Amino acid sequence: MLVSFWEKLTINQKLAITAWTFLFIPIIFYVVIRFYPTFEAFYVSTLKWNLLGAKKYIGFKNYERILGDEDLSAAILKASRTSMGMDSTAQDMANVQVFTRRLISLAEYRKQLYTYLEDKMSTVAPNLSSLIGETVAARLIQKAGSLTSLAKAPASTVQILGAEKALFRALKTKGNTPKYGLIYHSSFIGRAASKNKGRISRYLANKCSIASRIDSFIEEPTAAYGEQLRDLDRILIDGWEVKKNENENYFLIKEFKFDNFKESQKFVNNVGNIAEAENHHPDIFFGWGYAKIKIFTHAISGLAESDFILASKIDKI
Repeated sequence: MLVSFWEKLTINQKLAITAWTFLFIPIIFYVVIRFYPTFEAFYVSTLKWNLLGAKKYIGFKNYERILGDEDLSAAILKASRTSMGMDSTAQDMANVQVFTRRLISLAEYRKQLYTYLEDKMSTVAPNLSSLIGETVAARLIQKAGSLTSLAKAPASTVQILGAEKALFRALKTKGNTPKYGLIYHSSFIGRAASKNKGRISRYLANKCSIASRIDSFIEEPTAAYGEQLRDLDRILIDGWEVKKNENENYFLIKEFKFDNFKESQKFVNNVGNIAEAENHHPDIFFGWGYAKIKIFTHAISGLAESDFILASKIDKI
């Protein structure tokens, strides 16, 4: 019966049930940790304490004694007020206002610095900035010494730039070498799964090396090349995998999920229209609730730039 009920559910319903099943234990744990001390404190307040004897349950007599004694109630009320802090004086408010004005001025100064950095990087290294962002690009150039030095560096150096101490420590102790340095702060690596961070950092370092060389030797500053490289990098983040078959030929593949057969069929039809317009036809496998797209260039039995462009356009459906 449970099996038949489970099979009738949609993919979203199954995912929701699975998620709430995993969240059930943390929620119970939070409720116990959050409310148990409150209930325990209330229970203790209903006991009569005797250091030389056993505790005795007396109900609400402690509350009746406190509320019936005006002097004791006033003392407790006074203690509660002083324990919550003192009233703010004029000098305290003046200091708070000074601190607030300084905080606002620092935030405005930070915005001015970022605007200045954007303007400079759009002239000095527009493609590298478009690829990984102005802040990370500026830190890479600063670490390399200059844009020319960064352009001369191989992709393997760009990948671990900023992690020199970790690299030398790993070489000295014969441990694992770092997989990334400053480019770790790029959103491409930050959003990736842990198992893919190393591969994406190598891929991104190659693109950074190309972008820095373009910026170093191009006559007219333009970000067109960096935008194209960024679109190709996003493919790995959006779920496309680079694999190879039994003949050692590489291809791109990605599986898309849907709620029913009609949606998957509609998606496949849209992919077919794009493929016809690009004159580049992928292998398509689809059924109820899924569609799998496999892309490679048949003429070379491998990957070409047109494969990545087609994958990028499929992601925009």
